[in-house]
Amino acid sequence: MTQVLVREATFDDLVDLLNMGEEMARTSNFRHLRFDGRIFGEYLVNLIASPQGCVLVADKGGTVVGAMLGACSQSFIGPDKAASDMSFFVRPEYRASRAGIALLRRFIKWAEDAGAKRINMGNSAGMDDERYVKLLSRYGFARAGSLMYMNV
Repeated sequence: MTQVLVREATFDDLVDLLNMGEEMARTSNFRHLRFDGRIFGEYLVNLIASPQGCVLVADKGGTVVGAMLGACSQSFIGPDKAASDMSFFVRPEYRASRAGIALLRRFIKWAEDAGAKRINMGNSAGMDDERYVKLLSRYGFARAGSLMYMNV
C-alpha cells in the first residue's frame, strides 16, 4: 500500500491544484460563485512564492489527493504572528485515508516553524463540518465562534 506523502507544492503541481480548486468550488457552498482558473492560478503562484505562504499537497503514489493553503502574518491586534488556513481539501475518495490528518499535522508544524502563536482554521466551504470539527478537536483546536455567510 502506498503511503501518503505531504510535501510543499511546487509550480509543477499547479494543474492538480487548479483541478482540486474547481472541484471544491463546484461541490461546496461556493458553487454559486464563478470559478476562474486564471485568477485561482495566479493566487496559487503568489502563495507558493510568498515566504508567508503555505501550499501543501498530499501525494499518494504520484497523485495529488489533497491540499492545504495557508499563510502566516502579524496578528491584527499586536506583534504576534497568526497562521490561517485558506483551503483544506481532500478528494472525496481519499477522505477515509490518512491524507487529511497528514496535511493537518504538517500545517501545524509549518505554522509553528513560521513563528505563529495561534492557528485559525475554519470551514467556510461547509463540507463535512462535523467530521472537520471532530478532526481539529483531536489535534487541540477549540471553537471560537461561528462563521456565517449570505449569498447576494
